[in-house]
Amino acid sequence: MKKTIITLVAAFLALTGFAQPGVKEGKALKKLSEQYNKGEYKALFEMLSDEFKAATSEKDITDFYANNIRKSYGKIIAWQDLGMGNFKVKMEHGMLDLALVANDEGKIGGMNWAPAEEVKPAKKTTPKIIKSNNKKTTKLERIIDSLATAHLQNPVNCGLAIGIIKAGKTTTYFYGATKKTGGLLPGDNTLFEIGSITKTFTGTILAHAINEGRMNLEDDITKYLPAGYDNLSFKGKGIKIKHLANHTSRLPAVPENMQNQKDFDKNNPYKNYSTEMLLDYLKTVTLDTFPGAINEYSNMSVALLGVILEGVYNKGYDELVSDIILKPLNMKSTVFKTPTPTAKSPLKMASGYNGETGVTTPVWDFQAFASAGGLKSTIGDMLKYLKANMDETNADMKLAHQTTYKDATNEVAINWIIKTNRDKHTLIWHNGRTYGFSSFCGYVKEKGNGVVVLNNSGVNIDVLAVQLLGAMAKE
Repeated sequence: MKKTIITLVAAFLALTGFAQPGVKEGKALKKLSEQYNKGEYKALFEMLSDEFKAATSEKDITDFYANNIRKSYGKIIAWQDLGMGNFKVKMEHGMLDLALVANDEGKIGGMNWAPAEEVKPAKKTTPKIIKSNNKKTTKLERIIDSLATAHLQNPVNCGLAIGIIKAGKTTTYFYGATKKTGGLLPGDNTLFEIGSITKTFTGTILAHAINEGRMNLEDDITKYLPAGYDNLSFKGKGIKIKHLANHTSRLPAVPENMQNQKDFDKNNPYKNYSTEMLLDYLKTVTLDTFPGAINEYSNMSVALLGVILEGVYNKGYDELVSDIILKPLNMKSTVFKTPTPTAKSPLKMASGYNGETGVTTPVWDFQAFASAGGLKSTIGDMLKYLKANMDETNADMKLAHQTTYKDATNEVAINWIIKTNRDKHTLIWHNGRTYGFSSFCGYVKEKGNGVVVLNNSGVNIDVLAVQLLGAMAKE
C-alpha cells in the first residue's frame, strides 16, 4: 500500500520487444541520469519506446521529472543495481526505488519510481542455490526459473509463490523459503499479504451492490454519510462513488491524523486506526479541484468506500468479502487475521522482510483500512480469484472491469487498472505492497493468460510478473 511516485505506466506496452531485464536496464539508467541531471527533459521523453510515448506526452514526462522528482529529490548521485531491472537510486535529497524495463536499444518501456530508505550496499556473494518445485521441463518453466532465481539473488528477498493460468490450466511454482532462517519452501498453505490487491475485492463488492440496485456509481458519497460533510465538494461538484473506486476523489493518500492513533507503530501503521478517526478526519478535508479530474492513488478513498459498503449492507467488511466472494469461490485460505496453524487449518504466514533493509517486519493489522489492503491469501486461492475474474461469468466481476476513468496515461475500472498495448491486448491488473510483502494479480484478456506472484519482501514484483505474461504471450 505504499504510494509510488509514478506507476509502471507502460510495462504491459513493453511485452513485445522487451526481453528479461538485465544489463540493458543499467545502460538505460546511465543515459537517463545524464539527461535528467542536465535537465534535458525532451531527451528523456525520446528515451521512451513508441508504445510508452503513445500512452503519455512530452509535457507529462517533463512535469514528472521536473516537478515531481527534481523539486523533491534533486539530482541523481549514484545507484545500486539490485538485479531484475530494480535499482536503488541515491538522490541529492533522499533515496528512490526504480523498476525499469528497457530494450537493447536503450528504449524504456516501463518504469516505476517509489520512495525508499537509504541502506548500505549488500556485500557481494556467490550466487545462491534457490529451492524450487519447478521441474523446468518446458521453455516457459525455464523462463519462470530464470526470472525467479534472479529475483531471489537479492539478499533482501526470501521466497516466491507464482501461479499461472494458460489455456484454462493453472500451475503453481514455489521458490526460496518462508523465512530466511530455518524456513521451508513456500507451499499451498503459505499465506502472503496481498496488500492493495484487496482493493479489487472491494471493487467487486461495490459492483455487487450496484447490480443489486443498492448503489450507483454516480451517487454523491454524502448520500451514504451522516450529516456534516458539506466540505466534500469543489465549486458545487461533490465526490461520487466512482471517484472513490478510480482514485479521482482528491482525498489524500492517507489521513494526516494517522499518527494520532493509540500506540502508533510506524511498522504496523494501520493497526489502531479506527473508522471514527477516518470519519473525523474526513470533516477537515478541503478539495483542491473537481473530483474526477485527476487520477492520484488514494488508500483513504478505498478505505472510505469500505466503510460506506459496510453501512449499505449493515455488515462488517470481512463478512461482505466472505459472503460475496470467498464462499462462492470456495476460497477457504483467504483471511484478514493471521491464523494460528492447527491440524484442521494448516495455514501458516510467511515471514515478511522490509523491501529496503531486508529485516523482518510485522504483518500488518487493519481496522478502517481493511478494504484498502487487509487481506492475506495463498497462491491457490488467488488463482481461483484470478480465474473467476478472467472467466467473467460472475456479473459483479464483469462490471468491476468496466472503465470508469481514462486519460492519456491512466485507465481505471472499479479498483482494477487497465492497460492496452499496440496489438489491442488488454491487461487488467492490480498489485499490492506492504512493508514486508509485494504481489501482482493480472491477466491479458485476449490471450487468456493470467499471473499471480506473491513475494515475502517489500521489493516491487511488477516487472517480474509482466515479463512472465510476455513470455506466455510468445508461446
